[in-house]
Amino acid sequence: MILSSHIIVASAATVSLINRPASVFNALAIFVIALLSHYLVDLIPHWDYKIWSIKEDDDEAEKTILKKNTDKILLPNKKLELNRHFILKDSAKMFFDFLLGAAIGFLIIRPEINFEAILMIIVMIFGSILPDAMQVAYAIFKKAPFIQLQKFHMLFHGPKRAINNKLKWIAFQAAVISVISSALMLLSNL
Repeated sequence: MILSSHIIVASAATVSLINRPASVFNALAIFVIALLSHYLVDLIPHWDYKIWSIKEDDDEAEKTILKKNTDKILLPNKKLELNRHFILKDSAKMFFDFLLGAAIGFLIIRPEINFEAILMIIVMIFGSILPDAMQVAYAIFKKAPFIQLQKFHMLFHGPKRAINNKLKWIAFQAAVISVISSALMLLSNL
């Protein structure tokens, strides 16, 4: 899923905790719930936008290392390509995605504007997108613990499906996120 989807679901899942007085326990609970929501939402068939600066790695030595370390979980052969144009394009896309998710999350949570609430929202956002950030670290380093984190993340991604109609997948993803977020907000009001 895209970053905004993860942030929106985590916002709905943690709204009741974020609107409580801040504490170490609340911050930890918010982080764990946001992190778990990432993996659970990734179980749903979804569309991801293309990250142009992460390319397939044709290095045979890397492929051999990855095959030995996969334990039947296929890890993508990816590497970060330091192309200024691609990095700027990807950064702008991810920044807009992040801002959209943060803005909608803020509307869901409707916190009091104070340091504690903003800090709890930052903790929630960090937890909700951390697994995807670790994928970038994996593309750069391809060493422990990033290999193990990538393997764990890939357990929650179903097989890649052919995307013939991106608009249909985006609409499907938006509908699923809306339903999940609405259900979580209803449950938090019980």
